[in-house]
Amino acid sequence: MAAPPAYLDECVDLTLTEGLRLRGFTVTAALDEGQLGRDDDEQILHATRHGWIIVSHNIRHFERWHRTFRSRDISHGGIILLPDTGPISRLTLRAAMMLDWIGQQDYRSKLFKWGDLQMVLTQSFRLPGYSEDEVRHALGQQ
Repeated sequence: MAAPPAYLDECVDLTLTEGLRLRGFTVTAALDEGQLGRDDDEQILHATRHGWIIVSHNIRHFERWHRTFRSRDISHGGIILLPDTGPISRLTLRAAMMLDWIGQQDYRSKLFKWGDLQMVLTQSFRLPGYSEDEVRHALGQQ
């Protein structure tokens, strides 16, 4: 299964868009889509209408919206939550790894956090196409 196309919430550094595109991912952002200033639920629904998984740093709000959507039986295109710490190279690598990882499973209407992938990486799981140096960088070990 291929990595899903991604939609970056407005709180995500736009540098990430280009970094992911250079790695071969299909990605757009709230700015590209004229969605700046929209509420989080509107962002999720916009991404869902286009078949995109949304990427955000806004963990608290998007966890809440995921729970709300589930309780109301509303489907969404999936949510990736990444911490906004560290250099852009680490953020780009983490986002790329998350997209490749969740592309191997059913991701629609699910919520994925960096910590989920981080945990399996620390237990020796490896994604095809990523070097040990990249894994260490993503894990903040270098």
